[in-house]
Amino acid sequence: MSGQRSPHHSLQGEWKVGVLPGVLVILLVIVVRVLGGLQRWEWMALDQGLRLRPAETLDERIVIVGITDADIQRLQAYPVPDQALAKLLRKIQDYQPQVIGLDLFRDFPIPPGEKDLEAAITDIPNLVGIEKVLSSEDSIPIPALDVWQEDQIGFADVIPDEDGGLRRVLLGTSTAGEEYRFSFSIRVAETYLKHHHRTLKNGVKDPLAMRLGQTELTRFRSHTGGYVRADDGGNQILLNYRQNPRPFRTFLWADFNSGQVKPEELYNRIVLVGMTSISQKDLVQTAAVNHPSTGLPGQIYGVEAQAHAISQLINAELEGRPLLTGWSEVLEYLWIVIWGVLGVLIKRWSRYPMIHILMVVVASAGLFGLAYVSLLSGVWIPLVPPLLVFGINGVVLYIFWLYDQGLRSQLQDRQQVIDSAFDAIHNGPLQTLAGVLRGVHDRNTSTSELEPQLQHLNQELRGIYNLIRQETLRPEPILGLSSDLQLGLTAPLHELLCTVYWETLNRDLPGFADIKFKIVKFEPMDERALSLELKRRLCRFLEEVLCNIGKHANGVTQVSVTCMQDQGYNRIEVADNGTKSNLISATKMGWGTQQAEHLARQLGGTFQQHCNTPPGHRYKLKWSVKRQPFWRFFLVRRFHQ
Repeated sequence: MSGQRSPHHSLQGEWKVGVLPGVLVILLVIVVRVLGGLQRWEWMALDQGLRLRPAETLDERIVIVGITDADIQRLQAYPVPDQALAKLLRKIQDYQPQVIGLDLFRDFPIPPGEKDLEAAITDIPNLVGIEKVLSSEDSIPIPALDVWQEDQIGFADVIPDEDGGLRRVLLGTSTAGEEYRFSFSIRVAETYLKHHHRTLKNGVKDPLAMRLGQTELTRFRSHTGGYVRADDGGNQILLNYRQNPRPFRTFLWADFNSGQVKPEELYNRIVLVGMTSISQKDLVQTAAVNHPSTGLPGQIYGVEAQAHAISQLINAELEGRPLLTGWSEVLEYLWIVIWGVLGVLIKRWSRYPMIHILMVVVASAGLFGLAYVSLLSGVWIPLVPPLLVFGINGVVLYIFWLYDQGLRSQLQDRQQVIDSAFDAIHNGPLQTLAGVLRGVHDRNTSTSELEPQLQHLNQELRGIYNLIRQETLRPEPILGLSSDLQLGLTAPLHELLCTVYWETLNRDLPGFADIKFKIVKFEPMDERALSLELKRRLCRFLEEVLCNIGKHANGVTQVSVTCMQDQGYNRIEVADNGTKSNLISATKMGWGTQQAEHLARQLGGTFQQHCNTPPGHRYKLKWSVKRQPFWRFFLVRRFHQ
């Protein structure tokens, strides 16, 4: 062979340079994700996606009554005394709301007026209070006053993430005493939905989940969305914040004293009473809300967080507003693998940097779009890991691939020069030398006859030296012939083959001496899938076949050459009416046969030769012009360009 890389070696090199690094990147990103290294980035992507959603309407079902620093100054006391709080609750009840939620801890009386508050709690059946049931390093459980009924109390415990953000709602949990308690948000939602004939039950798909009416509240699991090995104790759901600069109507305590609250603004609604005071630090950290009412970036009041949780629960059942869920763990990792593979494929498919950049931009925009649309429908799909594997495989590895291709291209150019030189030597000086040796062997050539042949051999060798220099220095690929003619390979293939035919038959070879008839047919051929190097090899193939006739065939009087496209195939056929010399096997064409068979494999076609079959010899190279399979097109274009 001529030192060309076989498809096996090419595929092996491509595996090492393209596929293997891409697979390693996918595995590395998956490992980093499993270890929790991408968790914070995925939380940030979720927060950003929630902020970018279109603004929703104000939730008319929920009203917040805030206790501000001004109210504390007016009362000259904190915590708010029982008497003042009882008076506020009775005033709100006069407006006939369906539920009143008191988001204030009260584990012991705050005089004056402890009896007043107890009476208010007893007299208002739709009042729901809070307690704290979970303990931590910096907090202890806070029980409610004994006057509360069990179904009037819900815990206000929250489970912030490692970055402090609140993205989950705890609906139910077991206490240290093995008692199962319900959260404030589920108690308020349950009380409100009873008026709509919806009750709280166990889930159908998941018996351990809760179900409000017909809406099953999908439980948060340790791997949901971007979470990795998270604490999924109790019964949790993801918190789908309502996106609006003013999600809930808010009144101040002072508004009730000044008569600014109209009865219809609280009638049949959920009224939540809580602190809206910066100084008391009842704040929740979240980056998922635009324009927080606190004026502090990423922080909202605790009573607002409760309002978001309650709004999510009741509107999921009454309006079909989507709850926030995630994919299964298997589907998430399959999604990551798909985008990693897509990055590898884009690196293979695109041959030009600008096209590659366009494909990467379009695919990345598609990934963002899919994640965003999915979030709008309530499904949190991974964004950071697929973006990471796609970016590394499609951009970073592509840069390294370009560098590697540059080095390979230089080596390939040098190899092509060597191959061209070898072909030129084989089809030129070696043919001349074979004629000289045949004359010496037959002892029918005198010294005076040998001298011109040796001079011609000297000229051919010098011509090959010049050809090597020109092919090395000239940027445009060329085909050098033994006649010192140089052809640009960007010309149409049938024109190149025609030129090769006439130049070769003008050479001084013994088999050409008696040719009387030359039958030629050169028509345009489909060369869209041909690289310049393949066009060079096709020209060398025709030159080799003709030289083989001129060198080894005896009594040739007719040569027929056909190069054309016919019935979906390109074909090059050469035939003569001579007989083979005894010096060469009738079934071999030596080096030329090997080269022709290798060329046929590269084209996905066939090569046939029939020697000493009357009336002569026939050589036929044929390949399809139809759309080649991806793997063959990839081999041809990638390894021979």
